[in-house]
Amino acid sequence: MDEEGFFYFKQRLKRMIKVSGMNVYPTEIENVLSSHENVKFSCAIGVKDEYKMHKIKAFIELKNPDVNKDQLKKELIDLCKKHLNVWSVPYDIEFMQLPRTKLGKIDYKLLEEKENTRINENN
Repeated sequence: MDEEGFFYFKQRLKRMIKVSGMNVYPTEIENVLSSHENVKFSCAIGVKDEYKMHKIKAFIELKNPDVNKDQLKKELIDLCKKHLNVWSVPYDIEFMQLPRTKLGKIDYKLLEEKENTRINENN
């Protein structure tokens, strides 16, 4: 609240990732991934990249964890290539139980933090 009594909301930002100067909206990627019959939930994040600014990585929670993950990864990448711009296609897909916030939403900030920390440790 400012001096005049007006309230300002600061955390209603749209999720957007810059890939090679292009705007990529994770929701579009997640909608395409979630349209696959074996995908229960999906989350797309931006991972820092020296050349592209960011690159896209997707995390998937499966309905049936017993599927062939290599084959499914290929199917999901092909699905993204069919329905998304080339810069919106994830470079990698990881299968896992997705973390949740206290409200039950997928905690994409935690995924971004962990992935960027892992990349920094490997470099």
